Amino acid sequence: MLTQDPAGAALRGLTERIRGMNAGALDAASVRVLMRAALQHGSADLAKAALSAAAKEALASAPAIERLLAACSAKDRAAIERELQRARVENYLSSKSALVAAQFLADAGAADLIRAALAFTDLSNAQHADLARLRRLTPKSEKADPKRDVRVFVSGLVTLDPIGPAIEVGLLRCGFEPSVQIGSFGMMHHQLRDPMGEAVAFKPDFLILGYDLATLVPDLAAARRNPAQAREIIAAAGESIGDALQAWRQISNAPVLLHTVSGEALRRVGFLDATREDGAESLAAAVNRMLADACKAASGVHLLDVASAFAEMGARAAIDDRRRLFGRFPCSADAFATWGVLVADCIAVAKRGPKKVVVSDLDNTMWGGIVGDAGPQGVEVGSAYPGNAFLEYQRWLLDLRSQGILIALCSKNDESVALSVFEQHGGMALKLDEVAAHRISWNPKPEAISELASELNLGLDSFVFLDDSIHERAAVREVLPQVLVPDLPDDPVQRVAFLRNLRELWPLQLTSTDLKRADEYQAQRRRDELKTKSGSLSDFLMSLEQVLTITPARDSDWTRIAQMHQRTNQFNMTTRRFDEATLKKMHTAGARIYTGALRDRFGDQGIIIAAIALPEGDAWRLETFLMSCRVFGRQVEQAFTGFIAAQARAAGAKAIRGEYLPTERNKPYADTFARLGFAGPQPHAAGDGAEWWSLDLASAKIEHAAVRIEVAN
Repeated sequence: MLTQDPAGAALRGLTERIRGMNAGALDAASVRVLMRAALQHGSADLAKAALSAAAKEALASAPAIERLLAACSAKDRAAIERELQRARVENYLSSKSALVAAQFLADAGAADLIRAALAFTDLSNAQHADLARLRRLTPKSEKADPKRDVRVFVSGLVTLDPIGPAIEVGLLRCGFEPSVQIGSFGMMHHQLRDPMGEAVAFKPDFLILGYDLATLVPDLAAARRNPAQAREIIAAAGESIGDALQAWRQISNAPVLLHTVSGEALRRVGFLDATREDGAESLAAAVNRMLADACKAASGVHLLDVASAFAEMGARAAIDDRRRLFGRFPCSADAFATWGVLVADCIAVAKRGPKKVVVSDLDNTMWGGIVGDAGPQGVEVGSAYPGNAFLEYQRWLLDLRSQGILIALCSKNDESVALSVFEQHGGMALKLDEVAAHRISWNPKPEAISELASELNLGLDSFVFLDDSIHERAAVREVLPQVLVPDLPDDPVQRVAFLRNLRELWPLQLTSTDLKRADEYQAQRRRDELKTKSGSLSDFLMSLEQVLTITPARDSDWTRIAQMHQRTNQFNMTTRRFDEATLKKMHTAGARIYTGALRDRFGDQGIIIAAIALPEGDAWRLETFLMSCRVFGRQVEQAFTGFIAAQARAAGAKAIRGEYLPTERNKPYADTFARLGFAGPQPHAAGDGAEWWSLDLASAKIEHAAVRIEVAN
């Protein structure tokens, strides 16, 4: 009875048989088998039956998720919270396990804790029915927090109602409070253009567009289409969607998420389909290129590769012809779940930015084997199996580095022994000088990662930690909950495929500054070496030969300026978040927006400082003032502020007003305006320690001898 795989009717029959047993009838081994089956299949009924028939102490050594269910059955709030925390530390939950936990929490009167369970739930393979149930079980948060509210409007040319619960559960998992509205059927182009329409009236933070190839470019799917006209048809559709996106940008600042399409709706040319230009795949690729071009032409528009996500599911799982013909659904219910979670993950990255640092373990993670036992040339990495699995892992790390993500090392090892692998093993793809920082010692890994965060001057919420050891992962989750710690597969062969789907590392934009970031940290090492050799800080700064090129905002800089407003948390006086569209509108309305790019003897660091100044009467108010903290203390902020003061004085202003709105992350820079010569502080109406500062332009004199200013047009 206990060894079969219970599913469907068999699962229900098994549940009924267990319900007929007396309390204490099941020993620990039987309870464990039943609980695993219940969690695997999402059956809260089977889990309840198993617990009711379990012997005392049957779950004493069980995983925390099973003990959590027992605590829920006993309605012991303290035990529920304790076991929920332990479950978070142990492993991510599957969507099925999360569903069982949510049902138990709701029944125990602890539905407010469902969000905490969702926070460590893997939704990558979730089914639509499970997400719909999870959404119904999760109550609205009682704590109002505008920063977590996300309003999403879904508009399309097909039936899109099933995507709502998936988006909402995905956003709940990411810590947001979602509100999703599905627009009227088939009104996508109208809603993009209508300033009084339902999309604008909803005041969305994000607009999601949905279609399939047959509705986006209907002439391609027509029965008697002329293959020779296919390119003209696609171009016309591209012009239409491009015009609609430009119209939307005039009436709303909300970012737009488009998606790729597959060629399933197109007639194929049999064996010639892959080689002819009018083949289904060729035409679908052309439509997707058209959509990509539309994204590039309009600010704040992104393209999600939904077609690839559906392909991973398999066409039979993703496409439901009965639903398509009956109700104009573009995909199956479970494909909607995949699509909705992808949308939610994209929104989370747009709100927070991607992670900035990947910290990797060494033994059995970076290479196979233990270097202390096998020696630097005896570990497994190279062209032959199993070393090639670790080689692919290193190449994946290098791919991330090329996108501006920093690579750091953290290992319990003798430092000289571990680093000798980089020097002596010929199969290594990752070189030591491509590593931004490392901590190799016998100290606890949470302590080592905290030191890395301090050295790199980045918040712990920017970090991803990869380790083959479940115990080390648990330790970091326990002590550093801000760090993302995925459950790395035990099999090295599966790791790269798993990690490529880690969407927290997927950028929405890549600027020239991103592409140079990893190299810049290497240059920073050389600066630090120079600093230790210099006689004084003044001598060091002068020896850097710094040049700050200040530029009034221009078209080529909007992406980087918006990115800085989204990502900069520490040296950021107001932490106000603006996207490209909003910045452009502010500029058109008269805001003075300046950026500063820094170079020195070790290299060009790109744009590292920005400010938005709003002329108000006889003063300029700094709406935002932010800078990359890696250049803090090098007189860059003094030079930049001095330039803005000169511009304000030339425009007839008598003062500059600066705001400081405190957060946990920017507290170390609370004295910035005082150091720059501003008078204050004066209390701010916002409260919570917010302050006003004022710089008298008649007497202001800001020294910055170590930074030369150049002005670009």
